[in-house]
Amino acid sequence: MPLPSSLSDRDRRVPRDRAAGAGVPSRPPSRLSRGGRGGHAPLAPAQARGVGSRGETGAPAVSGSIRSIRLRAGARTFDVDAVLLDKDGTLIDLDAYWAPAARRWIEEAAGGDAHLARALRRRLGFDAERGIVVRSGPFATMTLAELADLTSRLLEELGIGGPEARARAGAARRDAADASMQAPIVPIGDVAGSLGALHRAGLAVAVVTSDDRRAAERALEAIGTAGLVDLLVCGDDGAPAKPDPGLVTHVAERFGTVPRRVLLVGDTELDRRMAEGAGGFVAVAPPMGSPPA
Repeated sequence: MPLPSSLSDRDRRVPRDRAAGAGVPSRPPSRLSRGGRGGHAPLAPAQARGVGSRGETGAPAVSGSIRSIRLRAGARTFDVDAVLLDKDGTLIDLDAYWAPAARRWIEEAAGGDAHLARALRRRLGFDAERGIVVRSGPFATMTLAELADLTSRLLEELGIGGPEARARAGAARRDAADASMQAPIVPIGDVAGSLGALHRAGLAVAVVTSDDRRAAERALEAIGTAGLVDLLVCGDDGAPAKPDPGLVTHVAERFGTVPRRVLLVGDTELDRRMAEGAGGFVAVAPPMGSPPA
C-alpha cells in the first residue's frame, strides 16, 4: 500500500492537544485492549500501539497523545489526526485472500446445482473463470452475517425452501470462514513500511473491514502490521458496518476527533461514498488494478 502522495508533502506537524482546540475534545489516554464480546484482555503495546477492538465503547483507542499533520492536495490544505484504512484490496490482495472463500461459499450454497451456482456467482459478485471478486458486489462489501442472510433469500427466490436455504447459507458461511483462515495473505506493496511511516508521524491508525475479527487479526499479523494499528473494527464487532458513514464517526470518536480530520484510504467507490457521507471527510481511493463492477 503506497502512502498517499500528500503525506510526503506535509508542511507542519500540529500537536494533538493544540488541534483539539478547534472544537475537538481532548481525551485522556487509555490502555490498549483487545477483547471479544465477553470482556477485554490487555494487549501489550508495540511502541505504545497495538490492535485495538470495539471494546470499551466510547473510550479512547490510542495509548498516549496523537499528533496532527497538515497535508496538501493540490491547492488545498487540511489537518489530519488519524488515518482510516480499508483492509481487503487496500492492504492485502483481495482476490488471493477472498476468492477461495467465495468459491467455497458458492459450492456449499448451490449444493452441486450448476444453475444455482451460476445465479449465486452473478448475484454475490464472483467471477469464477478469472478467480476475482467484483469490487462493489456483496462478497467484497458485506459482512459474513449479511452475506449469509442474502444467500438465504436468494436461494429461496431460486426455489429452495426456507429451512434448507437457511441451512445452506449457514454452512456456506462456516466453510468460507474456514477457507479464509487458510488463504494466502499477500500485502499490496510495502504495507508495513507505509504504516510505520504513519506511526512515526504520530498519526492514529485504524483498519476497518467487513471481515470477521478472527480472520482480520490473522491478516494483520501475517503482513507484520498488527503492532502499527491502534484500532481494528470488524464486521462482527457490532459497530456500524461498511459502507455506513456512521463507521467513520465511530472511529473518529474513538480517537477523540471528528470525521473531517480523518483521512480514509480505500480502493472502491463505496469507500469514497462512506467518507463523504460522514461530512467533510477526506477520501483517497487509489486504483488497485481492480476489475469494474
